[in-house]
Amino acid sequence: MSTGDPGSLQKESLERLLKEGCEIVVAASRSYGKTVEDAEELAKQFGYKFIRISLLFMYTNAGEDLFHLSVDTNAKFILTIINKLIAGETL
Repeated sequence: MSTGDPGSLQKESLERLLKEGCEIVVAASRSYGKTVEDAEELAKQFGYKFIRISLLFMYTNAGEDLFHLSVDTNAKFILTIINKLIAGETL
């Protein structure tokens, strides 16, 4: 069980990170539900930007290369967002 699983301490874990003053918190979750609601609520409470990203998902029978390309593209996109936040750029 991770701290994001239903019934776990995911809200408390996220709250602890925010109280510790983490400048950027990256979390993975489904695109709806309690985890998303808690993250958005805590971001507002602690004065954080809340950015929810629905990334490219690809299923194909055309080969693993396309799947790996989508995963790589998603990772690069997330890293770009993080780097812009670190640099203080407007999103």
